[in-house]
Amino acid sequence: MVEVPQHAGPDAVGGRHSAPTRLHKRWYLAIVYANVVLYSICWMAQAPVLPYLVDALGASGSMQYARLQTAFSGIQFIGGLVSGPLMDRYGGRWLLAVSFGASLACYGITATANSMWGLYLSRVPTVLQHAVLAARAIVTQLSSDGDRARVLGYVAVSYSVGFTVGPAIGGWLSAWSLQLAAWSATVGSALSLVMILALLPDLPNPADAHHKHEAAKGGGAEEHSGTNDAAHEGGAGRAGASPPAGGNKGGVKAMLSAFVEVARRPGVPDLLLGKLLVGLGSAVYQSMFAVLLKQQYGLDPNKNGMVMSYVGFLLLAGQALLVGPAIAAAGEPAVELGCAVGLVAVFVALSACRTMWQLLVLMVPYAVAGMLYSNASTSRLTKAVLPQQRGTALAIDMSLSSGVRMLSPTLGAAAADRLGHQAVPLLGAGLIGLFLVALQLGIARIPLPTAGRARWRLFGGKAPESAHAAEAKAEGKED
Repeated sequence: MVEVPQHAGPDAVGGRHSAPTRLHKRWYLAIVYANVVLYSICWMAQAPVLPYLVDALGASGSMQYARLQTAFSGIQFIGGLVSGPLMDRYGGRWLLAVSFGASLACYGITATANSMWGLYLSRVPTVLQHAVLAARAIVTQLSSDGDRARVLGYVAVSYSVGFTVGPAIGGWLSAWSLQLAAWSATVGSALSLVMILALLPDLPNPADAHHKHEAAKGGGAEEHSGTNDAAHEGGAGRAGASPPAGGNKGGVKAMLSAFVEVARRPGVPDLLLGKLLVGLGSAVYQSMFAVLLKQQYGLDPNKNGMVMSYVGFLLLAGQALLVGPAIAAAGEPAVELGCAVGLVAVFVALSACRTMWQLLVLMVPYAVAGMLYSNASTSRLTKAVLPQQRGTALAIDMSLSSGVRMLSPTLGAAAADRLGHQAVPLLGAGLIGLFLVALQLGIARIPLPTAGRARWRLFGGKAPESAHAAEAKAEGKED
């Protein structure tokens, strides 16, 4: 059972506490997953319709669509940076409710837009639209280290359910009106907001719980070592680790300090570099996918939505069947490397794709590799930081994703307009290939098992030093 206090009002305004209520962790997580499903359905219902809506509002051309997507990603980038420290302070449930309030505003404005300015205005509320970030933080708080990849995978499964049915619903609704999907999403977001406020009590603040645990061990009043937590999380600790942004009152300075602390954790810079290049390569193709279906294959909104729902089904099946077994069998680092190599091969094959059946076949390895890389790298990221830093780490992850999506639509549209549609997947392959080159040159590192790295002699895999050689080198430095 999870014992959490039920607030009469939001923490930010100092709501009074009523008697504690008990909600079983399983039910709490089930409600979170259900709302992620609804969140994804509402968002993905717009995806197959938006390129046609842009045309209907008099702004035809892939570059106009790309600019709208870039504006959205820029707003999401800013919101992601702000949402993490705010979530560390006020909790995941608070951000989940705010996210659905922002979704309601976004879809309501989209439904009433009669010009491109209206569509741009509809993206402004998405600065606080981070339900997946909130859900990841909630399930991370309620899970153990060994179970984290699995429960994070369930968040992705929930999103994949919406990814599967949402585009088909949006395409079907477009037969009546291009804006009917937005009206339906407005109603769905309002339903989720009511559900969260009525059914989910707040969880204890992870930072407060961490400090109480340290105090109970007699480890100090306000500042703590963090060494034990770092060992628990799979990274080396540092004495006097900074408290989370939520525990400071330094505003922007404290927020930036929290980001720097996370970025300096062992292994985190390499993880972020991989997420940047692999994410950018994937996002270039993903951002143009609906446009490619419209222009290269001549699909209408309904068929466009069906193809996107097929990709969503592949993601859903992969999340349900492959995440746990693949990571358990090979380990998170090996999964990351294998998926990066696989994505390069898939994008090269997509550049030669000419028919719909070829595209549908190639979507299988594309969806599986991208999904596995995201889960494995995110799970490793949450283990590389202290417990009270997880919200900030996940915010950096989400903001990085938004950052690459700021660049990817413009890059993809420019490649398609100037070099042809086949240049879009080739650009994606080249960007991911840069990460593999960085690994081979030792600029970045994925912590593969030592035996495997030495045997393959790839990606920095030189033979490891013996214990005596390492000891002798350490003694030489001391002398």
